[in-house]
Amino acid sequence: MEPAEGSDKREERVALLVILLLASLSLSSLLLVFSYYCYLRNKVSKRFKPHKRVNYEDKECSSSANIQVTTDKGLQVFTYKQLHSATGGFGKSNVIGHGGFGLVYRGVLQDGRKVAVKLMDRAGRQGEEEFDVEVQFL
Repeated sequence: MEPAEGSDKREERVALLVILLLASLSLSSLLLVFSYYCYLRNKVSKRFKPHKRVNYEDKECSSSANIQVTTDKGLQVFTYKQLHSATGGFGKSNVIGHGGFGLVYRGVLQDGRKVAVKLMDRAGRQGEEEFDVEVQFL
């Protein structure tokens, strides 16, 4: 009966090896799926992360024209009200061009600086990305 015992031990070793191999493959697959899930979740949360907004309606700040807010890249931020005023209410007479995602208006800020204001007519990620590229180009 010695050959049968050797054969049984060999089958047990093969079975154990197969079980360990399948368990490690399953664990690796779960880890890979979880990592991909975390990656997608992080990517989506960055995309829909609310932008930091400044409250211009404070009682102390009745004149929003005196407020100058800049981004971390040094770009000045304007309120819609400031841009509306600078472009004459986004009037047709101030249109100087049309891009893929909106009209471009000529405007003059209260301090006399001449500006071009792009008013997006369609919301969407592609339009935001194109706008960001234009700003970086300038």
